[in-house]
Amino acid sequence: MLLIVSENSAGQRIDNFLFSCLKGVPKTRVYRMIRKGEVRVDSKRIDASFKLQEGQKIRIPPVRLASREFNLPPSENSSSTMVSFQKKIEIIDEKNGLLVINKPPGIAVHGGSGKSYGLIECLRALKKQPNLQLVHRLDKETSGLLLVSCNRLALLNLHRQLREGSVKKTYLACSQGRIDAGAQFVVQKPLLRYYNKKGERMVKIDHTGQYAVTKIKGLQTYKHKEYGWLSLLECRPLTGRTHQIRVHLQSLNLPILGDKKYGAIDETFNQGFKRMFLHAWKLRFCDLGVDLKLEYVAHIPASFLKVFPDFNFSKKN
Repeated sequence: MLLIVSENSAGQRIDNFLFSCLKGVPKTRVYRMIRKGEVRVDSKRIDASFKLQEGQKIRIPPVRLASREFNLPPSENSSSTMVSFQKKIEIIDEKNGLLVINKPPGIAVHGGSGKSYGLIECLRALKKQPNLQLVHRLDKETSGLLLVSCNRLALLNLHRQLREGSVKKTYLACSQGRIDAGAQFVVQKPLLRYYNKKGERMVKIDHTGQYAVTKIKGLQTYKHKEYGWLSLLECRPLTGRTHQIRVHLQSLNLPILGDKKYGAIDETFNQGFKRMFLHAWKLRFCDLGVDLKLEYVAHIPASFLKVFPDFNFSKKN
């Protein structure tokens, strides 16, 4: 099958483009086609994050399309489950073709890796808006602010702001190790994506990888009676690479609490934590169509308050 990228599809990620074109095809199948090189753009292999340009030719192998209406999976298709899900994700704001979501940990932003649905699929069903698209992504175990577009104009606008660096993201991380309050530094280490022996997507520091920069600031540190030195960190990624903050902190011997991929070498250390302590705390960008800066702040998860009960999160840092 040969597809030509139209003006309306320019700037879209290849995986999202294929999801909209191949209705009924499991997302795991789409990602597998991309990973194995079965999907080609202008005769070249690409990865799932590849951004399309107008006029490009996309060749995909024959696939079987299942004709079906969009709905939640049967086990999730009850009104009580929908209400429960709405409470979990918390829609902070809805304006100008944009949804601002506070995502809880443990929910993938989209289907794949054995899951036929994720946050975006459930949102489309709950809001009855099949055109909802993720503006950016959060790891499954990361909580906090996430932007979802309701139309193509909003999506292209926010993608432009992301490319230009106009979108400012601030994360909170709880790490094992000591960084004194007020200490500031910049991590500039290239990141390379790869798959381990289990077929899991991983990221490592490698000189052949993509340019990646993260600003880090110490907010508080103390010696826990059971876990040793713990530090609360403010992290501001200046680039948007996969697992960027997690790998950059690991490279500094400051693994994030509860991170099962890049956390403490001693696996028993993370058993005491029920989540990964990375939270998309603040988000700042330009309002669509007007020259006005918008800033959103997500509430602090109870788990963070428990580990750092004495820190004043409401204070301007």
